[in-house]
Amino acid sequence: MTVLAKARKENGKYCFEVNGHRRYVRISTKFRAVSLDSENPCGHLLDKQEKKINGTKHINKAINDASSDLNKNHLPGNLKPEHQVQAFIIWQAITAPDKLPTILGIKQKFDSLLFVTDELSLFGSSVDPVDGERRLCRFRADLVLLGVKGSQYLPVLIELKKARDTKVMI
Repeated sequence: MTVLAKARKENGKYCFEVNGHRRYVRISTKFRAVSLDSENPCGHLLDKQEKKINGTKHINKAINDASSDLNKNHLPGNLKPEHQVQAFIIWQAITAPDKLPTILGIKQKFDSLLFVTDELSLFGSSVDPVDGERRLCRFRADLVLLGVKGSQYLPVLIELKKARDTKVMI
């Protein structure tokens, strides 16, 4: 993932507004063009033959997919409100990272929030501090941001849930 993130950063622009549609290039094990529109938040794009655009190992193809006006949103059957929030936060973090702390109500903690990735899943194991047993664990975050306060940088992990009250935990 680090190699892909470096390639995306070195390539420059990776978010686009095409005919009023917001998109960006997501990284996981591949690059993939993803919608940031409210009608299809964090969803796949379709090509001109109405086929789902899948991930690719090539950054240039993913950037072409995201920036092409030939590609369009598909309409998902399960619209999740948390994906709308996620898409909004991604767009803001990429395009206006200094405004995002104010929007989220945490301006006193951060000067800006820089987008790193979304939909991050990591697997590993850890030793339980109580019984000393090794257990498999899974870490998951809807959004990973880098919080900047002065000259300090801190990881910011965001998990969005539909059924809970709005809470920002620092």
